[in-house]
Amino acid sequence: MPSPPLLPYQQLLAQARAFAYSYEQIKQRFADFADHAAELSKQGPVPNVVIEKDANQPSFDAVYLGRRFRFELRMQANHDGNGIGVVLCSEVLGKELKLVHQFTTNEDGDTNIVPPDSQEPMTCGHRRHAWYLLLNAMHEGLRKQP
Repeated sequence: MPSPPLLPYQQLLAQARAFAYSYEQIKQRFADFADHAAELSKQGPVPNVVIEKDANQPSFDAVYLGRRFRFELRMQANHDGNGIGVVLCSEVLGKELKLVHQFTTNEDGDTNIVPPDSQEPMTCGHRRHAWYLLLNAMHEGLRKQP
């Protein structure tokens, strides 16, 4: 596959600034997702989900049924060249991470996940949607051998 063409400096600079802005917006949506996830065992319908997070890191761990899953935000350029967030869910196995699920999110927190009983994509900023995203990712992990 051929490499994409190099960008002129001014265009590269503009794109880097746009990515930085997108990252800050998406990082805030991811923080919303983490905050809502932390409410799941306190206020939600599923007990025994423990969320461990560090406010300085774009990641958090969810411990459920004796298994640890790490949710981590990564940035990438989408097919239009715009910044998009990719949330990776990996099972923590000692020092190894095993990817079990991923989804994308934009600056508004809208994801590419549409449940079968809905016509709208889930959003990171809505509490029940965040619970769905968390539980769905961990469910995928539980279906796989550790």
